[in-house]
Amino acid sequence: MDQTLRPLNIPPEFLLYAEKYALFELFQRCISSLLIDRPSDPITYLIDLLKKDSDAPKIIILGPPASGRHTIAKMLQKKLNAVLIEPEELLRDVPSKLRDKLPVNATVNNISSSLWAQIYEERLKDFDCSRRGWILVDFPMNREQTLALQAKGICPRHVVCLEAPDTVMIERAAGKRIDSKTKDIYHITWNIPNSRDVQERLIQLEENSEKIMVLRLKEYR
Repeated sequence: MDQTLRPLNIPPEFLLYAEKYALFELFQRCISSLLIDRPSDPITYLIDLLKKDSDAPKIIILGPPASGRHTIAKMLQKKLNAVLIEPEELLRDVPSKLRDKLPVNATVNNISSSLWAQIYEERLKDFDCSRRGWILVDFPMNREQTLALQAKGICPRHVVCLEAPDTVMIERAAGKRIDSKTKDIYHITWNIPNSRDVQERLIQLEENSEKIMVLRLKEYR
């Protein structure tokens, strides 16, 4: 039999070594980055890439309103020391070179997917995100935004998709209360503040009412 046609037998110790040092994931990351960025000097590019913190988390958390996206994101942020990024935060601090591209009275909902991708690209280039990793919440929200991020080479390592029955999310939102002073979040069923002063400061946002939640969930679906 032609030796070139024989099945490739990889010694077990080779596989154990590759698994121990996550070589398959490393190769995938290098090839993916090369194909996306297409640097003029691949060798120098790979050296710089490998100098970065390869273990930095890249996480996207998705889910309907009141599904617990922000709660989980903050838990991961605390545990992983990653940078938590939300659209509202980015909109308040758009890089100067992109501000002229914003529509008049810009909001989270009236910015084009391509411009959002540019804004995220600039933020994720910052040292804190490169070194510590990042967690994105509430973006991308649709296929167009996802493709826009992908075109910029922004690819998560993990995507968390939350889901629950609408009745559960409506009930969860209905009991949600905000401290009008500190903006801390509480719940009248399972997270009641001990302080009487805090209890008196709690307010319910209109967006969490049952009527509005039904509309928000319908829009999400």
